[in-house]
Amino acid sequence: MPDSCCWGIFYRIPSDPERRKKWLSAIKRAPVPGEGKEWEPSQYTRLCSEHFIKGAKSDVPLSPDWVPSVCSHTPITKKRKREKDMKRKNKKVEEEKKKDAVDVLLQLSSMPAEPADPPTEPAPPEPAPPPEPAPPLEHQTNSLQRDVDSWRTSTQGMQY
Repeated sequence: MPDSCCWGIFYRIPSDPERRKKWLSAIKRAPVPGEGKEWEPSQYTRLCSEHFIKGAKSDVPLSPDWVPSVCSHTPITKKRKREKDMKRKNKKVEEEKKKDAVDVLLQLSSMPAEPADPPTEPAPPEPAPPPEPAPPLEHQTNSLQRDVDSWRTSTQGMQY
């Protein structure tokens, strides 16, 4: 779950190895000075929403915000070009989906109608079994009254 404050939302570096590698590659953090080893984020490392084109990370792999791309080493023109390319790609995908849907509808409308099966008479429902006779209400009433009396005597000394 992302953390948030008045400056935006902060996201953890993903734990999925493939996505994590892409995030770290996009961040391009310099090696640790004096140690000569690559920077490795800790469990507390966060990346703010400002590093994503639309201002939030996406869990859709085809989205430009699946990996952070707004970093200080990326020129603004590249970011805008990437955003336009994604819009064009998404528009093309939507147009292909519409075309496929139209093709399917045309195929269905050109198919000859299949003759419907002749209607069959539904089988008559089986008669319900006769209801069992109800026990006399007087017997149930007396039983309940005995239960109430027993409860009263067992709780007489209690305070509420």
